[in-house]
Amino acid sequence: MILALFLSPAARSQEVPVEQLKAAFLYNFVRFVDWPTNSLGPDTQPMIIGVIGNDKFANELSTLLKEKKAHNHPIVVKKLATPADAATCQVVFVADGDARRAMQVAEATKDNPILLVGESEDFLNNGGMISIVPDDKQKKLGFDVNQPAAEKRGLVISSNLLKVARKKPGATGGTQ
Repeated sequence: MILALFLSPAARSQEVPVEQLKAAFLYNFVRFVDWPTNSLGPDTQPMIIGVIGNDKFANELSTLLKEKKAHNHPIVVKKLATPADAATCQVVFVADGDARRAMQVAEATKDNPILLVGESEDFLNNGGMISIVPDDKQKKLGFDVNQPAAEKRGLVISSNLLKVARKKPGATGGTQ
């Protein structure tokens, strides 16, 4: 069910590499989250997805999303060197699961409507809004959502995205 939302019909019938799945998740998170009015700027201004902690994934994500748009904005992927660089993005993917770095990114972006996505079980407890995690029961990827953290920054997560999330924690770390 989750792949139906995130992958094209051709990709659903094949084994998909995990990095491509993560890229599909990220792209669809962007499509199913709304930013505050005027925070994205004019349609000619790109939506920037910053990646910190994995330059190889940033390169692959850039290739996979090269022709894609979200909310009528072209998507640009940017490699981030420091947590402070995240303030220039609309989406930040903390790729390495480093809890300290996740907290630094959350602190550096705390006053901005920036969607923080990570890939560790405790990412939501460190200021993140969406965490892509292995779903061992189904032997594929799933994701958890911290809706209050997103709302605090003025971001609205679509009910369609919330329906397919594994966990929808309260402010930090609870379960459904």
